[in-house]
Amino acid sequence: MDIELNQMPDALNAQQKYQLRNLLQRYEGLFRNLPRKVKVRDHFVKVTADNSPKRLQPYRIPIALQKEVELQINELLETWT
Repeated sequence: MDIELNQMPDALNAQQKYQLRNLLQRYEGLFRNLPRKVKVRDHFVKVTADNSPKRLQPYRIPIALQKEVELQINELLETWT
């Protein structure tokens, strides 16, 4: 990853820009354009007989945001298919 100093915020001094550039270069694999699947470990939920699952209503999306949510979901689906 090639980081140019002119792309960094002006609020940073020279030492901070140097440290930021080194940090980004060290962890460049984490800063790729495409999201990737990460599986750290399996997850299990223990359910006992006296605990029944709760059914919750999904959060409503305001009409003004529905199109954006749909676009982002479709983009993620296209990325992984």
